[in-house]
Amino acid sequence: MAFVLPFVGYYVYKAISYNAPADSNRKIFAAGVAGYIGINVAALLAGIEFGLQPLLHHTASGQALYCPYGLNVAVPAMAGEHLLIFGWVEAIVTALVVKYLQKQSPKFIEEMEAA
Repeated sequence: MAFVLPFVGYYVYKAISYNAPADSNRKIFAAGVAGYIGINVAALLAGIEFGLQPLLHHTASGQALYCPYGLNVAVPAMAGEHLLIFGWVEAIVTALVVKYLQKQSPKFIEEMEAA
């Protein structure tokens, strides 16, 4: 999750906010969308990882060592709560942070865009 979310979020943000001025509302929107998509892709991949655990690591008797639930339980559990709750929280918080930075420290936004 720590690898997937930042990269997916970054490239979605760059695609949506391409050539937008630093104080643009499009940057705020792009940050929110990028946060939502990034956390949901990361949750989906984490659900797949959890769901594969019973197939990969088990005792001699067949009992799962780490996560006892298969893909049919792990993926909907991870993806569902992130699509409905945590993704929206991530989108709102990320958008508000970018809006705050635009007002309080616009040079920071400009410098980050130049990097």
